[in-house]
Amino acid sequence: MRFQKMMAPFLALLATACVDRAEIEGAVLNGGGEPKPSVSSIEAAYVVFNYEISDREAYAAYLKQVPETLELYNAEVLVADYESEAIEGAAGRVTVVLRFDSKETALDWYRSPEYQEIIGLRTAASHGIASLADAAKN
Repeated sequence: MRFQKMMAPFLALLATACVDRAEIEGAVLNGGGEPKPSVSSIEAAYVVFNYEISDREAYAAYLKQVPETLELYNAEVLVADYESEAIEGAAGRVTVVLRFDSKETALDWYRSPEYQEIIGLRTAASHGIASLADAAKN
């Protein structure tokens, strides 16, 4: 429930497409000032999305539903930038980075019935990539 409360201001701002970058960072990264539980960087895994939104209205439907699926798997939103800048290659404007406790947990979320029910909302409203990566091991 805390995750949904944290994401609500961000989702409302994004859905209207009138987003101030500082407000996004405050809502998503700082969670309204609440401390986030840390995940061990040794075991952590990251799902990285990079895409262009082609249908903002349809994408808004995805945004309303995705936070609940992430909460079920203890995911942390590290980056949610809707104006990211490509410095190499043909990257999309949207970059989202999620942190999970492990690669297995990330795959469990991605393959879960809850996420599979809504993934089509994102893929129909955008085009780009999703990648899964392990944390750097020292």
